[in-house]
Parts: sequence; C-alpha cells; structure tokens
Amino acid sequence: MAEAFTINGVSLDTYAYMLTDISGTMATPPRRGSNATVPGRHGAIRTPKRYDVSEVVLPLWVNGASPDGSVPVDSSAAEMFFTNRDALLKILQAPTLLLAYTRPDGTSRSAYAEAK
Repeated sequence: MAEAFTINGVSLDTYAYMLTDISGTMATPPRRGSNATVPGRHGAIRTPKRYDVSEVVLPLWVNGASPDGSVPVDSSAAEMFFTNRDALLKILQAPTLLLAYTRPDGTSRSAYAEAK
C-alpha cells in the first residue's frame, strides 16, 4: 500500500495539487507545564504533562491539470491552475480540518487542525 495524505478526505497526491514534504508531521508536539519546585527540597518534583499545540508547515504545489494529469480540451492550463488553486483554498478554509496520513503498512494516523 502506498502512502496517502488527505485533508477532509481530499487526496493531496494528485496532478492538480500535491503535498511535497510530510516531514513536519513526523515530530511530536512539545509538552506543556513544568515540574513543581518545593521549598526546602533539592530539585523539583516531576509532574505529568500533556501535549501542547503544534504548528506544522505543509508545503503544497498547485498545477494547471486535472487530478489525472490531463488538461481538459475546453480550458487552458492557466484556467485549470486557478480552478485548482481555488479548490485547494476552499478545502483549507474549512472551519475544521481533519488531516489523515496512511502509512505504507496500511495503518493510519489522523488529527484535527486549523489553517493559519
């Protein structure tokens, strides 16, 4: 099975638009909080910490072609570029984004996000 990355179910590995680098999604977010310092005691007491928010950059390119790579005969590559750009922006402007990454072994990871 091949890798796949989707936003709200829309594939980002087509000839219309493609995610070029997913390395930013491979790191874990930092943890928030700090250990407790107790007066009269050396060091600090470890306290459980939860994950904080994480910012990830998803580099994308947009092309003037249909998802299968063809340019429709009734439009130009420039027209298709703007159509694809507008479609991608509409996806990214949704109030809630569900990012889903399917690994080569078939397992999947997902997270909710917002675009900035």
